[in-house]
Amino acid sequence: MNVLTISPIQASNNFSSEISQSNVELAPGLWEHTYQFQPNESVRKQTKQPAILFEWSFPYLDTSYIWTPTSGFNRSIPTDWHYPVKTMTSISAPMVCLYSEDAKNRYTCAISEIKEIVELSFGVHEEDGTMKCKIEIPMKDFTMQKPYTVKLLEDKREQPYHRAIEHVASWWETTCDITPMKVPQEARKPVYSTWYSYHQDLFEHEIEQECKLAYQMGFDSIIVDDGWQTFDNHRGYAFCGDWEVAKERFSDFPAHVKRVHEIGMKYIMWYSVPFVGYQSKMWEQFKDMILFDNQREKAGVLDPRYPQVREFLIQNYEHAIRDWDLDGLKLDFIDQIYFHEQSKEFDERMDYLSVQDALDRMMTDITTRLQAIKSDVMIEFRQRYIGPNMRKYGNMFRVADCPNSGISNRVGIADLRMLSGNTAVHSDMLMWHKDEKAEIAALQIIACIFSTIQISVKLGVIPEEQVQMLSFWMSFAKEHRELLLEQDFIPFEPQHLYPEIRAVQDTKAIIAIYAARRIVSITDNLKEVILLNGTKEQEMYLEFDSKRRFVLVQKDCCGRECKTETVTFEKGIHRLPVTTSGLIYLTEDSSVD
Repeated sequence: MNVLTISPIQASNNFSSEISQSNVELAPGLWEHTYQFQPNESVRKQTKQPAILFEWSFPYLDTSYIWTPTSGFNRSIPTDWHYPVKTMTSISAPMVCLYSEDAKNRYTCAISEIKEIVELSFGVHEEDGTMKCKIEIPMKDFTMQKPYTVKLLEDKREQPYHRAIEHVASWWETTCDITPMKVPQEARKPVYSTWYSYHQDLFEHEIEQECKLAYQMGFDSIIVDDGWQTFDNHRGYAFCGDWEVAKERFSDFPAHVKRVHEIGMKYIMWYSVPFVGYQSKMWEQFKDMILFDNQREKAGVLDPRYPQVREFLIQNYEHAIRDWDLDGLKLDFIDQIYFHEQSKEFDERMDYLSVQDALDRMMTDITTRLQAIKSDVMIEFRQRYIGPNMRKYGNMFRVADCPNSGISNRVGIADLRMLSGNTAVHSDMLMWHKDEKAEIAALQIIACIFSTIQISVKLGVIPEEQVQMLSFWMSFAKEHRELLLEQDFIPFEPQHLYPEIRAVQDTKAIIAIYAARRIVSITDNLKEVILLNGTKEQEMYLEFDSKRRFVLVQKDCCGRECKTETVTFEKGIHRLPVTTSGLIYLTEDSSVD
C-alpha cells in the first residue's frame, strides 16, 4: 500500500500507484488539496478491491451536529464505527458540514469525485474525543489506467453553517466543471400534480377539468404522474417499460395535450426511468440487460452500460417532447441505477465498465437531445438524486415523498436550497383531506413557501374556503417569487429543523416562523417585512433594536385583511396578535421623527 502524509490528511491506496499532492489555501481557513494517482501497469490485476483512502482526525471542539445532503431529521454526530454514508451521481452528494450549537461552521469537507461511489465516515472516536474522518473511493467499478486526480476541500472558517454549504455548491461548479441546466421561469411557478389526487386512476376529461380549476387558482403547469401508460391500478411497476399511452385513458393524447395548453398550462409527464416491468412488451428484449431484478416492484432495473438501453429510453423521451408537444419530464427512480450484487461485471455488448459513467452519458444525452427539440424543456428529479452532476441534467429538484407532512417538506426544501444553487427547488406535492380547515391546510403551504409549490388535491371537491386560501397563496408566491426563490436564503437552527426561515433582499424580507413563541429579530436595516405565521399560535413576538414606526397590515390565511394601523415599537420585545396561518405586513413609516 502506498501512503502519502501531508498533515493532517493521509492519502493511501491498496494498488501499485505513485501518489502526489499539492495544497492551496484559497482563503484563511479554506484549503483545497489536490491528489494525483499515477497507476502502474495492470493495476486492476493487483487486487480484487482497489480503493483510494483518505484518513485524518482533529479535536472534537465546540461541535454539536452534522449536516449532510440527505440527513433528514437526524442531525446527531455518529460514532466512528457507524456505517459510512455512500454517495454517487444518482445518490446524494459527497460532503459533510459539522457545526456548533449556535449554527456556526466548525468543519466542512467535500470531495470532487461526484460521479463514482464515495463512502464518507465522520464520527466521534470514543477513546479520545476526536473526530475521525475517512473518505474511501472504491475503484472496483471503474478502471484507472490513466492518471486519476481528485480534490478535497476543507473549510474551517468561522461563518454561518449555511454559507459553508453554499460554498461547496459553487466549488463543485468550478472545480468539477459543472454547468447547471438552464432554468426557465416556468420551472419556478406553481405546479399541479395528479399523483396524490388521482394516483393511477387517470382520465383525460378529469385532468382537463382539473387544469381549468388549477389555472384559475394560479397554477401554471401540470405533472401527469404514474398511470398514463397502463390501465392497471395495482401500483407497482409491472406495466412500465413500453411507454405507450393507455388508450382507455386518453383517446387522442396529442389532442389532449393541446387542449391543456389552450387552457394556459404547461404539460409535464412522469417516467420511471430504469424500470422495465414483467408485464411490458419490452421485458423479453431487455430482461438480460438489467442491473438487478426488483421482484417487489415486479420489474427489472435497466443497465445503462448497454447502448441499446440508453438509446431506447432517449428515443422515448424525444418522442414525448417532439410528437406529443410536452413541456417537460418527471424522471423518476434514478437512484436505483447503481452497481448491484446481481449486476454483471461486463459483457461484450456493453460500451462502459462503470455504471456511473454510463449513467452520466445517458443523462447528458437526454438533456442535450431534448433541449435540441425544446430549449426550455423542464426536467424534474426527486430528492435523493440531487447532487452536483444531477444539476447538469435537470432544472427542478423536488423534496422526497412526504404526503401531508409540512415539516418533512420544510426540512427537505431548506436542505435542497442550500446545495442546489440556481436549480429550482420544489416541494413534494401537498395534499390534505377535503374536510380539513383552510387555516390548517395553509400551514403546509407556509412550510413550503420558499420553494416552488406543488399541490395534489382534487380541486373540484374542496370547499370554497380552501379555494380562496389556495388562490391567495399562489398569488402571494407569484408576487414575491424573486424574493422567495432567488434571493438570500437564511434557514435558522438546523438542529431544531429550521424553526425560522428568511428570504432577504436589501431592506426587504419575508420571514416564516414555525415555532411557538419564537422571538423574531427585526433589525434596523429592514424597512419592509412580511411575517408568516407557520403555527397555530395566535401571537408573534418581535424584537426591535431601536424605536421604529411601521404601517402594520394583518391578513388571515385567505388573504382577507383583518386590520391596518400605524404602530410605534419601542426598543425591545413586542407581542402581536395574528391568526393561524396569518400574515403581518410591516412597512416603515418614513414620517417617523
